[in-house]
Amino acid sequence: MTDSNFTRTRRSNAGKNANGKPIVRTRCVDDPPTFTATLILSFATLPDFDVHVSSTPMEAYDEAVQSAADGSPYSLFIFDIEMPEMTGFELLDKLRRIPEYADTPTYFLSATDDPERVNEARELADRLIPKKKIMEFHIEVKTIALHILSQRQ
Repeated sequence: MTDSNFTRTRRSNAGKNANGKPIVRTRCVDDPPTFTATLILSFATLPDFDVHVSSTPMEAYDEAVQSAADGSPYSLFIFDIEMPEMTGFELLDKLRRIPEYADTPTYFLSATDDPERVNEARELADRLIPKKKIMEFHIEVKTIALHILSQRQ
């Protein structure tokens, strides 16, 4: 999977929306394709987000390094904790060594109930998001939208 296959963009012009406000450049990485699609759909209705989803940590790292070098670093990271190649913790550690990403807000996604992993995530990230809650949120939004559409017919 390449980044271009899983990119949701809202680019008004060079990192700004039509009102001149900055667009939130977001790099996400998660390995299950089903959850990746759900993540993209969750962001699809949010204005002013330029969301890029990677299927591997190394792809996310390479893209983040390139974006920083191009002068357009990401302003938000959303990483799964458990992934092939390296964990979300390891990926964040590598990115924190790049000056542009020393303080980038980071959310971790996880299906784990392991107290050690949960505590580590809460120490390293701005927020831990249980995958169950994201799925429930997306399903609820879709259900409400379908209900509204059915009443219009």
